[in-house]
Amino acid sequence: VYSTGDVVSVNCTAPASHPAPDIQFYTNNEKADEWLVERGPLVVHEDGTFSTSALLRFQAERQHFQQPEDVLELKCEVLAPPIPPSVVSRFVYLAGTTTNQKLAQQNYRNHGASDHSGSLCLLILLVLLL
Repeated sequence: VYSTGDVVSVNCTAPASHPAPDIQFYTNNEKADEWLVERGPLVVHEDGTFSTSALLRFQAERQHFQQPEDVLELKCEVLAPPIPPSVVSRFVYLAGTTTNQKLAQQNYRNHGASDHSGSLCLLILLVLLL
C-alpha cells in the first residue's frame, strides 16, 4: 500500500541470457519515462551470456492510481530477441482506500514486496532461457 509522496522503487533483474537483455518499465500500461530509470551495467559472463538490472524510481502521486479501485500497475518487461518477451506485473493500492479484500489480494500478488517506512521496494526477478 502506497501513500502519496512515497518513493516507489521497482528493481528488475534479468539474469544471464543470450542475446543481451533490454529492460523496459511500464506504469498502468504506459512506458515509463526513461529519465526515471537507472540502468545497471551490462555484465558479460564467461559463457558469453549477458545479464543486467534496472531501477524505476518515482514519487507516488494521486494521478498514478487508477479509479475505481485506486490501483497502480507496475510492469517490467525483458526483451532479448528472438526469445519471447518476459513480463512481470504487480498491482499496488493507494493508502486510505484499501479494503481488507484488497489487502489480501495485494499480499498474494506482491509476496516479494516489502515496506521500508515511506519507501517501498518491489523486486522483480525474470529468468530467461538460453
